[in-house]
Amino acid sequence: MKGRIFQCLWNGTDELVTRSKFPQRSILYIEITYKDRIYNDLPDLVDERDELKKRIAALGASPFKFQKLVSMIRERKNKIDKIRVKGCPELSTDVKQLITSVNSIEESTPNLIKEIVA
Repeated sequence: MKGRIFQCLWNGTDELVTRSKFPQRSILYIEITYKDRIYNDLPDLVDERDELKKRIAALGASPFKFQKLVSMIRERKNKIDKIRVKGCPELSTDVKQLITSVNSIEESTPNLIKEIVA
């Protein structure tokens, strides 16, 4: 079921019909599943670079800053069950860096990012 929810979110955004001249598309998906709590701060933990806040035609290099997200994951690592990540092709380098940063937090913690959605 959860896989279907992800597919609906990811593919549904790409298929939105909008009146904007700029098409809507999925660029980044991060899902953090906790063992026994719910936190609602994920949108506050991924910052956009200033260039992305303007109306732009392309993402550019490294449009997101993940430092706060990685710090939060480090603090809550024992409360996290799994993390799912997907990025559009333009973000493949950034997503790989995020995965490396998270999975290298501590050797005693198994890889938290258990699913990279292709």
